Amino acid sequence: MMRSVSSVPSAVPDEMPATLPSNISRPVPRRGWQYWYRNSVTHIHEERLPFRPCSHDGSCQDAACSCYKANITCEKTCQCSDGCERRFRGCNCAQGNQVCWMSERCDCYQLNRECDPDLCGTCGACEVLDPINRYNDKVAHRKCSNVYMQRGVPKRTLMGHSDIQGWGLYMGEDVKTNEFLGEYKGEIVSKTEGDRRGAVYHYRGIEYLFGLNKCE
Repeated sequence: MMRSVSSVPSAVPDEMPATLPSNISRPVPRRGWQYWYRNSVTHIHEERLPFRPCSHDGSCQDAACSCYKANITCEKTCQCSDGCERRFRGCNCAQGNQVCWMSERCDCYQLNRECDPDLCGTCGACEVLDPINRYNDKVAHRKCSNVYMQRGVPKRTLMGHSDIQGWGLYMGEDVKTNEFLGEYKGEIVSKTEGDRRGAVYHYRGIEYLFGLNKCE
């Protein structure tokens, strides 16, 4: 004899326990870039101090840790709780066309940072940054394109005489708009030191200085 559905005993208790059993963990909170954009300076590089990972018991807010005081996200190197609500969790972008780079959905790109192969598990950053695949563009196709600095594969450039002033840097291959060209690794000095060196370089005829703005 079949019983009606309404008579089947329920397996779900009327009230959930106040605390979860020790063998069950709560889901790790994930805050998107919109939250951090409104409530932190984690994406404003020119306003950030040198990063120092926090290490303490309890919540970052209660401990008033270095990350909390600096109003930035906690990072994977921090020694606060694994469930810390301030910890950046990476992006969860799906692989496909134009992955992560210039994407309104990518938490990493919108917060002015590259994707992290340890945190971003779905966009393909880990595969692209595998040293074995460094020069393999086929592997990088349709996977994360927000790892240019970490990948470190610049476009070909050539140095030659410039009609404007002295020497110039020219492209040695075709490039598209917004493509990564390379990382400028010159020394960064203060304006005062730059002015001092500029006077010496100008006297010696070897002047080669660039002024940087907040976006550079």
